Amino acid sequence: MGFGIIHRASGPPAARKSEATDGRVRREKEWLGTGFFQVKTFILTNRTDSASDQEVLFNLEEREKFRDGYWTRAMGPESNIVRITASTNDMVIWEKVIREFDKPRTK
Repeated sequence: MGFGIIHRASGPPAARKSEATDGRVRREKEWLGTGFFQVKTFILTNRTDSASDQEVLFNLEEREKFRDGYWTRAMGPESNIVRITASTNDMVIWEKVIREFDKPRTK
């Protein structure tokens, strides 16, 4: 799963989480602006955001070695939409993962 770099902050836990999230969002915007990051939207034809499909996707993610290791995955607004924000290096891996994930189910 993707992760963000979280810096220690003082204050209540909710405030620290908010600061970390704000920092991650800011960093992603900066990286998108420089071309280091990109956003791709994938429209699935054989999978959805169901719990069983999410488990399959998680298992495919776990098999991979993401070079930069910093990415986010979002589903929706429709159940067959996946949006990935990742480094250009990791996006190549994500494209492979999504292709594998969206193959028709075998019976």
